[in-house]
Amino acid sequence: MGSVRAPPDYALCEPVPAPTIFVSGIGEITRIGGGCVCFVLYQNLPDLAPDSPTVERQVVARIIIPVEAIPVAVRQTLAFVDEATSLIPPMVS
Repeated sequence: MGSVRAPPDYALCEPVPAPTIFVSGIGEITRIGGGCVCFVLYQNLPDLAPDSPTVERQVVARIIIPVEAIPVAVRQTLAFVDEATSLIPPMVS
């Protein structure tokens, strides 16, 4: 699978490696001051008790993003999903 890059007028720079965190989903979205939104991301983890069917949603990251950047992020995400799903061969019956 490829990746959808930021618009060409923005260059990405990573002078120090940023952490890569697996998340299962968005647990909460909260509007915060300054025109920003906080996404609380979680990971589904099994309860470690023996024979427990319980899954815990543990918070693993919080991302703060300006509200006006959300539509761009959604468009990038949808473009990536469209590209990724176009690579899946049709099911043959």
